[in-house]
Amino acid sequence: METNRFQDGQLLASYLVAQPIEVTQLIILRCSLRLMCSLEFAIKSSKWSIAQKSSLILQVFRANFISWVAAAYPDFNLKLAAARAAVAAQSADGAFSARASAAYAAEAFADRETALERAVSLVATFQEPSYSLWAAVENDLALYRNDEGAVLIRQPLWVGDSAPVSLAKQSRDFQKSLSQIGSDWMVIGDWYRAIEAGELPFAHLISGESLTIKHIASTVSFWEREPRVVMRDISERLGNSFRDILPNDSNDGGAGTEPKTNIDTKNRSRKFDLTSTLSNFRGDGPARDEDHLNRAHIAFALAGRLNLIWDELNLPSAVGKKSADVFDSILWTGLRPRRWHDDLLPGFVVHVDAPWGGGKTSFARYLEQILNPYRNAGPLPEWLRPLLTENNWPERHRRPWHIVNFNAWRHQHVSPPWWVFFDAIRVQCSTAARAETNQRDDQLPPPAPLNGYFDWCARHSEAVARWLRQWVWGTVTPEIKLGGIATIAVLAMTLLFYHWGLLAIGDGGLQLNGGPVFLTAIVTLGGVAALKSLIQAFATSLFLGSPAAAKSYALGAGDPLDRFRTHFAWMIASFRRPVLVVIDDLDRCEPAYVAGLLSGMQTILTSQRVIYLLLGDRDWIERSFSETYKSMRASEKEDEHTFGGRFVEKSIQMSFVLPEVQDPEKTAYVRQVLDLEDPAKTVSGPPVLAKDNEAGMTQAALDRISAIPEFEAREQAGADLLAKMEDSDAAQETIAAQTKALRETLSLRAAFDETVARATSHMLEPLVPLLPANPRQIKRIINTITFIEEIARLSRGTAPGSTEWQIVARWGILALDWPRAWYTLSTHPVIADHLIGRATGELDYQREKDLLKALQKREDVLRLLCFEDETEGWPKADIGSEQIEWLRQLMPPTSGQEVECT
Repeated sequence: METNRFQDGQLLASYLVAQPIEVTQLIILRCSLRLMCSLEFAIKSSKWSIAQKSSLILQVFRANFISWVAAAYPDFNLKLAAARAAVAAQSADGAFSARASAAYAAEAFADRETALERAVSLVATFQEPSYSLWAAVENDLALYRNDEGAVLIRQPLWVGDSAPVSLAKQSRDFQKSLSQIGSDWMVIGDWYRAIEAGELPFAHLISGESLTIKHIASTVSFWEREPRVVMRDISERLGNSFRDILPNDSNDGGAGTEPKTNIDTKNRSRKFDLTSTLSNFRGDGPARDEDHLNRAHIAFALAGRLNLIWDELNLPSAVGKKSADVFDSILWTGLRPRRWHDDLLPGFVVHVDAPWGGGKTSFARYLEQILNPYRNAGPLPEWLRPLLTENNWPERHRRPWHIVNFNAWRHQHVSPPWWVFFDAIRVQCSTAARAETNQRDDQLPPPAPLNGYFDWCARHSEAVARWLRQWVWGTVTPEIKLGGIATIAVLAMTLLFYHWGLLAIGDGGLQLNGGPVFLTAIVTLGGVAALKSLIQAFATSLFLGSPAAAKSYALGAGDPLDRFRTHFAWMIASFRRPVLVVIDDLDRCEPAYVAGLLSGMQTILTSQRVIYLLLGDRDWIERSFSETYKSMRASEKEDEHTFGGRFVEKSIQMSFVLPEVQDPEKTAYVRQVLDLEDPAKTVSGPPVLAKDNEAGMTQAALDRISAIPEFEAREQAGADLLAKMEDSDAAQETIAAQTKALRETLSLRAAFDETVARATSHMLEPLVPLLPANPRQIKRIINTITFIEEIARLSRGTAPGSTEWQIVARWGILALDWPRAWYTLSTHPVIADHLIGRATGELDYQREKDLLKALQKREDVLRLLCFEDETEGWPKADIGSEQIEWLRQLMPPTSGQEVECT
C-alpha cells in the first residue's frame, strides 16, 4: 500500500500493521511532539495551580524526552524508563485538553496493539482541517520508507509552513509561557524549539554515545522527585539553552565534550560517582558569589586599608584636627575638593601577585563587591553578608566606589598605552555616575550622608554638564586656539584692507584695488590654511576616544601633557567618589607596553583620588622596565634591588602576594569542584558559639569586643576572652571553632580601623635601627605589615604583638627592603639555619654554599633574622628553616631573584 493521503484512521492502521513496530513508535513520537506545544494553553489557564501545571509539564516532557532519546540513541536500554514514564503520564492529574492529553502518548517501546491505537487516536485528536496533520504523517512515512528511519528523527516536525495556525501560535508562545512557571523550565522550550526545527540537541555528544543522555533518560529516581527539583537539576546541568551546545562547541573532542551535560543519577547525593565526577565540568572564570578558599576576608582587610589610605591622601592638609573630627562628608566626597591644579599627585598603586591561576582575578572581584556592594542587583552573596555589619563597616566608609576594569592584554595594540587607559576610566566612571543606582537598599544600610545616589534628573543633569565641559576641553585645544588666532588675524587684515580702500565691494562682489600683490599677501597670511587647520582640529576633537585626539588635545601647549594632567584631575574629582581601577593580565603584555602604561599612570594620569590595583607577575613587570630602559642599565649597579625593580619601587606603593590556600580549605574546595560530599557539612559538630544563657563564648561577647573603638584595647579584650575559653572545660573542637570565630571578628573589625596603623607603628618602634632612612619606604613597610598581620591572623591565628607576629613583621621588612635575600631564603630555607648558627651539618650543594657566603656579607639581613630586644618586649626568636616553612605559606616566593654570588 502506498503512502497516499489517508482518509481516516482505519486506513492508517491498515498500513501500519504491515510495517515494523518501530515505524508506529516513531509516528507516535512525532505526533506527540507536534502536539506538545498545546501545553501553552494549559499553562495560561487560571483553573489550575502552579503545582498542577508543573506536574503536567514534567510528565509530558518526561514521556517525550525518553522516547526521543530511545530513537536518537538506539543502543541505550530504556525500556524500563519508557514504561515508567508512560505509567506516570497516564496517571498524572492534568487532562486540561484533548491535545494536552494526547501529548502524553509517546512511548518508545509500546506493544503493537497499544501503538496502533495511540497512533490513530493521536491523528484523530486534531480537530482543524485534517490534511495538516495527515500530510505530516504521510511525509514521516515516506522518509522512513526511503531512509529506513535513519534521518527521520532529525527532520523538522512540519514541512515548510504547513503547521496548523493554532499550533504555530502556541509553539511561538510556548517558551514565554514556560517562564511563568519558573526560569528553570525554559530549558524545555529550548529543547522543543530545536526538535521542531530539525536540530538535534546534544548532537555533539552522539558520536561518543554520551553517558549523560543515558543517565538522565534511564534513571527512574531522577524523575520521581518534586518537579521544581528535577527541573532545577536539568537547568543547572544542561544550561539555559541547548542551542548553545550544538556541534560548533565540540572542538575539544572526545570525552572532553560529553561531560558538559551530565545529570546526577543519585538525586544529587554527592556520593562519589566516576561518571558524575568526569561529566560535571565547571567554568574556570573568576568566582563572584562563592568563597571556597577564604579569600573574601583578605579582600575585606585590603578594602579597609584602601579606604583609610584614600582618606589620608584626600583629606585637606590644612585641617589641623584629629582625623576623628574631620570626617565631614563634604571634605572627602569631592563636593568641596582641593583644587586639582594646585598639587597634582599620582594615584596610589597596589600590586597583587600570585602564581599563574592563583586567584588574582577572583580576589579582585571580591574587593570590588566590598568597595561597592550597592551596584549589583540580587541577594547579597553569602560570603559578603557577615562582613558588612555595623561595627565592621563604619558609616563614614559606606561610600560606593566607582569600579573600572581594564584588561591590559586586550588593549596593548593601542598607542600610546595611557590613552586607551584614560578613555576606559572616563567611559566606565561616566556610565556609573549616570546610570548606577542603589540595587540593594532593602538589604544594606544606606550610604553615608552625601555619598548616596542622586535621583534620575540630578544624575543626568550632572552627566550633561560633565560632557559639555569635556567637549569644550576637547574642542578648545591649543591647536584650535592657534588656528583661531590665525583666522582672526586674516579677518582683521581684510577689514583693514577694506578700510584703506584696497578692497571694495562692487557689483561683482569683493574686488581688489591694489592688484595681485595684495592677493598674494592675503594668501601668504594663511587664511585658507588657517581655516583648514581649524576645521581639522575641530573635527578631531569630536572623537574623544581616538588616539589622534590624544595628540591634538596637547599640541601647541608649552608642556604638551600638563593640560591633560589638569583635565584628568578635574574629571576624576567631578565623579565625587573614590575610583578603583583594576588592571588585569599585565603579565601577558609586551615590555614596552607595560613600562609605558605604568609610567603614564604616575606621570600623566595624576589624581590622588584614584587607586590602581595591578594584577600580574612582579618579575615580568620588573623585566619590562629593565628591557625598555636597557640603555641606562650599564650605569646602574644591581645589589638587593634589580634595575627594573628600582623603577617598580617608584611606581608601586604597596605590593603583596596572595597566601597559599590552607589544606582544609583546599580539600573542601576540591571536593566541591568534584561534586563530592563534604564530610565537614554532613557530620554535625559542636555549635560554634554558646547561647546567651550558657557558659563560653557568645555572640553578645563578640559584639561587645567588636564595639571597642581602640585597637589595642580591643585586642586585649579578645586575648582575655580567649584565655578564659582555654581555661574552661569545653571540648577542644569547641575551643578551636570559637577561637576561629574570635580571630575573624577581630580581623574584620580592624580592617577599617584607623588606629591600627598607629598601633603597628608603635609595635615596630624597636626595629627603627634596621629600617631604611627613606620616608616613602617606611610608609610602604607600615602599610604592608598592617595588611600582612591580618593575613597571618586569619591563616594562623597570629595575634598582633605576639612573638609570632614579631617574626612576621621582621620577615615582611626583609621582603620589602632586602628582596633578593628574602627570595633566596624563601627558596633555600636551610641556608637560614647556617646563618643563625642552628645548622647541624654541611650544605649539600655548591650553589647553596655560594649563596650562604653572599648572605653572610649582609649584616642587616643577619640582624633581622636574629633580632631581639628584651627590654622592648622582643624576646629572642630566630628565623630559621622551621619558621620559613610556615612564613612561605603567608608570603609565597612567587617572584624574585636570588642574591648574586661572586
